[in-house]
Amino acid sequence: MACETAVVASAVGGIKEVVVDGETGFLVPLEQTKEGSFEPTNPEKFARDLAERINQLMKDRQLRERFGKAGRKRVEEHFSWASIAQKTESALRDISPARRVTQAKKQTHLHLPGSGQVDLAVRTGEVESQRATVLEPFLRALQLFDLVSRASPAV
Repeated sequence: MACETAVVASAVGGIKEVVVDGETGFLVPLEQTKEGSFEPTNPEKFARDLAERINQLMKDRQLRERFGKAGRKRVEEHFSWASIAQKTESALRDISPARRVTQAKKQTHLHLPGSGQVDLAVRTGEVESQRATVLEPFLRALQLFDLVSRASPAV
């Protein structure tokens, strides 16, 4: 999906959280012999269903392109470094015993690969000490990541 490619995947485990059936690709149902075994109860049916969805995509260029664009957008919105950093920061705020942030003196901006500049909305300065204690190691790690990613050529 990150490569703007339509996806055909089995509807199991975490894949169902990533691929949106009919939007970013197709999810093929898989009846398993035992939950988590990934062994189909009817391998022939699963193979037919999988082949049908692959063939459907191969015959329809516009559908492939639409799924590809939607998949790339979903990756950027939900699975990019910027998105992960924002979700992590939000989770840290939620678990912090000090949930109230007073007026900010300084805001942290990071450049994350492929995302441009990101405002994490992590405020330091007049932040309650418990909040700062929880967020400081996280901020340092992200700032280090930022420095390393700027020094390394893009992959």
